[in-house]
Amino acid sequence: MKTTRRDDGLRDARKTLKAIIVGIISMAFAESILGAIISESPIGFILGEVLGTIGAIAYMYNLYATLDVALSMDEGSAVKYSRRKAVFRLLLLAMVIFISFLFMEYVSVIGTFLGLMNIKFGVYLVPLARGYKSRRTNKEDVKEGET
Repeated sequence: MKTTRRDDGLRDARKTLKAIIVGIISMAFAESILGAIISESPIGFILGEVLGTIGAIAYMYNLYATLDVALSMDEGSAVKYSRRKAVFRLLLLAMVIFISFLFMEYVSVIGTFLGLMNIKFGVYLVPLARGYKSRRTNKEDVKEGET
């Protein structure tokens, strides 16, 4: 079965999505531990972190789904569709923050914000991890060639 460039691109995008989600969850776990130690309300901080992390994962999954659909459209339709989905993602983030403020007695707004900011961490982590992995692979290839 022959694969197309679109299939290869989506496969790479799916791998990247998984790596970003792993980065988001890893950072959320570390922040939850630290926040639970530092915060006056450890449970509230953790709940905020969980809420923000769920929002961050939903954001990234929607971004991936948008890319998947937009690639099968003509250029004009893809631009319009992508813009609509971008507005939806902004509303999603606003809704998560709003929910955090709504239940401020139980959920830490700071924890929620940090959970959402893990999108950035996950996105920055992927190229670093891939660069480290490729450098390590190249070093191993060189060592094998020397022996």
